[in-house]
Amino acid sequence: AGIVMVFAAGNDGAAEPDASSTFAATPAAKGVGLIAGASTASGGLAGFSNRAGSTADVFVVAPGSNVTTTGAGSATVTVSGTSFSAPMVVGAV
Repeated sequence: AGIVMVFAAGNDGAAEPDASSTFAATPAAKGVGLIAGASTASGGLAGFSNRAGSTADVFVVAPGSNVTTTGAGSATVTVSGTSFSAPMVVGAV
């Protein structure tokens, strides 16, 4: 009731979400949420980002390439991955 599930697509550059690393690729995920891919600073789909393929009703992209975040010891680090895109999609929902 009012809950939207968001799944990271995976980082293999594949046409389908990675079944070994994300619930998004399982049949149970069909129709229950959004799949988040990673975009680049220029707005295109990041080359490493998996696509939704046939498993998703909705595929959304959010920044996920060269994201600055906090690392160990409060240092800032630059990282990439759909795991960084998914929380941004949640915030937009």
